[in-house]
Amino acid sequence: MKKFRGINGTLILKDDSVLVLREKGIDGTFHDVSEIEIPYSTIEDVEIVPGGLINGYICIVNSGINSPSNIFKAMKNDNTVIFRIFKNDQAIKFAEELKSRI
Repeated sequence: MKKFRGINGTLILKDDSVLVLREKGIDGTFHDVSEIEIPYSTIEDVEIVPGGLINGYICIVNSGINSPSNIFKAMKNDNTVIFRIFKNDQAIKFAEELKSRI
């Protein structure tokens, strides 16, 4: 799996980095419409919190960006993409693929 679309952005696996893409609409609600490219060599961890009663999220932790402690902080974290419960399986597979590259 090379691409994961969440509520507030898309994660794309590239050869040597992961791209956090925020294009329009809800993507820009808490973030500027932008692209953030994060080299695999700078990633310290990938945290995944599966959705349940509330949405889940995938956070890419690197220097200067800490993992959010809850969904509300995750909404404002530039390295985090939020997803709905029905995407739990896809999110877990994507996070595992990303972890295998760091």
